[in-house]
Amino acid sequence: MKRGVIMRSEWHVRPHVERGELVRVPPRVPSPPAVVHALYEEDDDGHVPRRVTEPIEHLAAVLPGRL
Repeated sequence: MKRGVIMRSEWHVRPHVERGELVRVPPRVPSPPAVVHALYEEDDDGHVPRRVTEPIEHLAAVLPGRL
């Protein structure tokens, strides 16, 4: 069995934690904040489709100061 300590984002390790392959040690230690970048390309007219802008606006609302 290999042992060690890592700090990874929740979305990277959640499946492994749920399967019991990884364990939180120590539990609930705060991690440093992560900045999120949203990159997109406008079309030739400078228009960005709603399917692009709406998820970005949602992330900006739920991740204030990080997007």
